[in-house]
Amino acid sequence: MSKIYSTLFLFIFLMTACSVSQSTPIIVPDKKNNSLEQPAPSKPANETPASTFIPPIPEEQKEEPKILLSFAGDTMMAGRVADIIKQKGADYPFTDSAPIFEKSDLAILNLETAISQMGDAKQKEFTFRSEPIMAEALKKAGVDLVSVANNHALDFGTEAFLNTMSNLKKQGVRYVGGGINQEEAYAPAIIEVKGKKVQIFGFSRVLAEANWHAGANHPGMASAYDPQLVYKAVEPHLPQSDYTIVYLHWGQELADSPLPYQVQLAHGLIDLGVDLVIGSHPHVLQGAEWYKGKLIAYSLGNFVFTTSRLEEGRQSGILQVTLQGDDIIPQFIPMYIHQGGVWLADEVKSQQIMERLRRLSKDGTWTDEKIFEPLRWYK
Repeated sequence: MSKIYSTLFLFIFLMTACSVSQSTPIIVPDKKNNSLEQPAPSKPANETPASTFIPPIPEEQKEEPKILLSFAGDTMMAGRVADIIKQKGADYPFTDSAPIFEKSDLAILNLETAISQMGDAKQKEFTFRSEPIMAEALKKAGVDLVSVANNHALDFGTEAFLNTMSNLKKQGVRYVGGGINQEEAYAPAIIEVKGKKVQIFGFSRVLAEANWHAGANHPGMASAYDPQLVYKAVEPHLPQSDYTIVYLHWGQELADSPLPYQVQLAHGLIDLGVDLVIGSHPHVLQGAEWYKGKLIAYSLGNFVFTTSRLEEGRQSGILQVTLQGDDIIPQFIPMYIHQGGVWLADEVKSQQIMERLRRLSKDGTWTDEKIFEPLRWYK
């Protein structure tokens, strides 16, 4: 009997040991640190490996988009330019500039002419009228926005001025610096580019007649004769956009340098929060300036224009500005006015243009790549 119990006890012990060995993991001492190491648990078949999970990039760490702006100076398709257009077509003056504008996110220039067949010429030395088809030519050339704040927009009276704005609207070309009343004339154009809002204002400190200034109930332009009016128009809009640009028609014709009031006004606008100040009217290129990390281009000279008797008046170009976050990177494309068009400058003319810009610019240097770099960075 005792043998039977002994045999039965041995059988039960062996069965229990076998069951434990199948359900309980074996603990093996770690040879390196003598600790007890547990085997890794198995993963469910449908679980995604941790290495394939890519966490979303926080909004503040995403790279800011690059916005490419192109600026040009005084543009009119009248007089001798109009005669050449009749022979060679409305697109001819923009043959070399159109590809540059089309590759830009925004292309902006000063429209120094009425685009209308209406009205009568004012009693003044020069009056500029361009054919209505030129509104379409601007659009086809890649021009997105024009400033109409200058001393020629009302050369053929209010009727032609209103018709000019109507012709631009029909072609989808935005305008600033003028309007049916003061409210419209002083308002910015706000354009969204790559998720960023860019706003542009236009003002003129060169008006042929006092009544060219827009009033509460009559058409006209935004005046810059009183800097406080300019500041008052710009300041309330600053928070609503990422970048603010002011295009000003100002200065002395054929002068190399800006007048003291121009420097004061430009600096005042940047102190207010403006990012770029762009100028026209002198009919020659003037220098650029860095001020508190922001850019001022005092005069871009002529663009599409009758051929000047002066070599400096035939020098032209497109100022391209790349905006990315707080960075402003200006680069100049030298061009030359000849026979009704504006053309990419050859090597000799390009060097002459860049030498002029180097001589006249302030607080920055033009590199061999024609980039205007600040002498010091402001934070």
